[in-house]
Amino acid sequence: MLKRVISAVIMAVIGIPAVIIGGNVFFIFAFLMSILALYEIIDTKETKKTLPVFIKVVSYLMLTVMFVMSSTGKIFSVDYRVISSLMTSMLLPLIFYKRESYSINDAMYLVGFIFLISSFFNLVVYIRNMDEGIKYLVYILLIAISSDTFAYISGNLIGTHKLIPSVSPNKSIEGTIFGVIFGTLIPCTYYYVTISDSTNILYLIVGTMFLSILGQLGDLVFSAIKRYFNKKDYSNLIPGHGGILDRVDSLLFITYGFILLLGVL
Repeated sequence: MLKRVISAVIMAVIGIPAVIIGGNVFFIFAFLMSILALYEIIDTKETKKTLPVFIKVVSYLMLTVMFVMSSTGKIFSVDYRVISSLMTSMLLPLIFYKRESYSINDAMYLVGFIFLISSFFNLVVYIRNMDEGIKYLVYILLIAISSDTFAYISGNLIGTHKLIPSVSPNKSIEGTIFGVIFGTLIPCTYYYVTISDSTNILYLIVGTMFLSILGQLGDLVFSAIKRYFNKKDYSNLIPGHGGILDRVDSLLFITYGFILLLGVL
């Protein structure tokens, strides 16, 4: 527990100033987080199969190119030239490597996660650059934190019915329900008080509940990936917490959902 608290404090000391300062500082912070996330994805893949060094170098290069495109301030400002570069750079090496070294499954794994990681951190930067960007970031963070925290607490206290034990044996139906309740109530209160007291309450509640559910589903998706590769955590970069992806799994899906609902809330 002490290790978790110390790690949480360190994360806060590094992350909070970056969020407050914004601009290039937050852009660089988000970029570094994306690099670490890709490292975890590659490391996870290599629990079953070691990838060629050249492929890993190209993967980091393509993530950098796709992320830098977000500096225009638009939502995932990546044109088809960049997407084409990603596809060709990952697929062309297939003709030079034996299937045992690099296969189509490996290529699609990397293409998918490079796109997933770059688009997520791109959206985080985009939200921070919006008017009231910090408040919106706090809102989606509250959804993730409240949902996860109360799902964990209530699951330990009253959880008796397993949710999907084959994916995440510790998650319960009771914990999920209370996670959604508090993951809706707390962020809704924050949004109404600090962002807009003129928003449609019904839309706000339904939208926030949708994001809370989406976040918990996202957690399960990343748990399923870990289970496939027989890993407990994506890495030990954050002692007591696991890796970057262990911390942003639910936040990733909440962020995607938030962009979809941005015109409604």
